[in-house]
Amino acid sequence: MKAYEVHGLAERIAQHLPAGWSYERPDDRHLYEYGAPVQGPEGRRINIHVEQEARLSIAGTFPEDYRHSYGVQEPRIYASATKGPERLAAEIVRRLLPAYEKPFQRWKERERQGEEERRQQDHAAAVLSEALGGAVLQRDRGDCYLAIPRERGGVHLGAGPDRLRLEFKGSLSEIRQLCELIATFPPSPR
Repeated sequence: MKAYEVHGLAERIAQHLPAGWSYERPDDRHLYEYGAPVQGPEGRRINIHVEQEARLSIAGTFPEDYRHSYGVQEPRIYASATKGPERLAAEIVRRLLPAYEKPFQRWKERERQGEEERRQQDHAAAVLSEALGGAVLQRDRGDCYLAIPRERGGVHLGAGPDRLRLEFKGSLSEIRQLCELIATFPPSPR
């Protein structure tokens, strides 16, 4: 099997997977780079690659930043491309999906935690923005920044699951005012 043929096979495999699974054709410039993606319910995703002429590598996948940040190993199985779509779908259901479910649920939980962190950041940023005279919230890779007029200094606000990091450049009176404001924040729920 050639790499370009795996996309047609993936589309036929998806038809034999449980409800909610479908083949997702990549745009043409990525057609041969990443294998054939099959989307599942709630963001589940598997990728089917041609490993050798008649051997497929089928993996449950996660976003790249999650894999690198948390050292997640993607569950993977290997199967013969000669089995046909119905038998390959049965192999995926029997061997891959059970191994994929637990790491997928961990990823979903981290996504929920990340959403809660962003919500807390947005709230803290809104309060600080008002106190600092109209700073503008900007996001970069999970941290948020408050862009304040140059003469007022700068603020960098980062939040994690159990921490809030705040860096502020300004006059001593502005820093004192900021500290008093932060002291009014409610404790975070545990």
